[in-house]
Amino acid sequence: MPPERPLDRTLAAAAIAAVLTALAVAPAAAEVNIRGVSSCQTWLQERAPEGTGAVLEKSWLLGFASGLATATGADFWGSGENSLDNEQVFRDVDDYCKAHPANDIDDAGVAVFSERRKAFRRPPR
Repeated sequence: MPPERPLDRTLAAAAIAAVLTALAVAPAAAEVNIRGVSSCQTWLQERAPEGTGAVLEKSWLLGFASGLATATGADFWGSGENSLDNEQVFRDVDDYCKAHPANDIDDAGVAVFSERRKAFRRPPR
């Protein structure tokens, strides 16, 4: 085996630096488009006093939260004493939407989901 030359180390270091730089500046994931989502304003209008679209809004949100749980492997809904009922999720979304009326309920759903995961620190599957 021939002795290692300083140039070999320099080329190896440059190659590693180039790869790491390329990874660091890789474009972010494309924006995800969500279908059927309503605004926080619509959510709040339908929730008080249970407007005609409330059932639709609630169903959409429950499906969205369950989809997030399935996609991430997180136990969002919990069980036993740590279980989360639908009404608590709706109240949490109400609170989020009152604070962020220009946002959509998918934003609220993600915020509620993230807070729940932080609170219970359950690792994903």
